[in-house]
Amino acid sequence: MTDQKTLSGKKVLIVEDDTFLHTLLADKLAHLREQGVEIFTALNAEEALKTARESTPDLMMLDVAMPGKNGFEVIEELREDERFKKTPIIILSNLSQESDEKRAQDLGVDAYLVKADFSLDEIVNEITKLLLR
Repeated sequence: MTDQKTLSGKKVLIVEDDTFLHTLLADKLAHLREQGVEIFTALNAEEALKTARESTPDLMMLDVAMPGKNGFEVIEELREDERFKKTPIIILSNLSQESDEKRAQDLGVDAYLVKADFSLDEIVNEITKLLLR
């Protein structure tokens, strides 16, 4: 379906504090791992920042509502680092307010997905599309 050479060596950071969804996403991304994509996960903002700085992912997917710093604050902090100024970011959130989507857009987020509106397959397709861009 996708060219293995194109995805091979890519790194994705998934930040999701809901352990059930975290596990589902990690399982669903297994086929990307088979194509050479390295998947990193984090359960909270501090772990996300640390992992991002250590791994320099090619794409990040973050939840907005997390304990401590929220996803927007994580993005703001990461965008201050030259390495992450243009890194594709997907927001995966339960928040569907226009103001949240506007804030994401202002932060240069590439996709804003409301959890209830997208299947796991659609989420993986969005990740793949952005990695291949």
